Amino acid sequence: MKNNSLFIFSMVLLMGCHAPDQGAEQQQNICKTLAQGYLKIQNQQTYEFWRLEKVQTQAQQSTLRLTYKQPTENGVIMSNLLLPTVEFVCRQQQQRITLAIKQPTGSNVQVLELQLPQQTIGTPKSRDLIAQTRTQ
Repeated sequence: MKNNSLFIFSMVLLMGCHAPDQGAEQQQNICKTLAQGYLKIQNQQTYEFWRLEKVQTQAQQSTLRLTYKQPTENGVIMSNLLLPTVEFVCRQQQQRITLAIKQPTGSNVQVLELQLPQQTIGTPKSRDLIAQTRTQ
């Protein structure tokens, strides 16, 4: 009886867990890619991803804060060291994603903008978009 109760409790607990939201995961991947691309364009490839935070904002907007730091000489990133840091703010509003750099003054300077197509990753594709070939 004790094993059955434990099994039922475990199943209820596991059923309560759900996979992460595909939209949020997609935004994280796009924001990381944009930030890494920007650093590469600026010849700052030595910066490494350190932290991702979700920022509470308006209901129609999803905002992430991405922090990149330069590792120490031995390649270690330690949180308590004052390493050179670049902080990005990535916002998604509907199908538009903007990437900004947070300045030391606290203001954000937009550096990139991406307009997503209506059909994005994770959504079923319309059969109308599938190419067809016919032979006569």
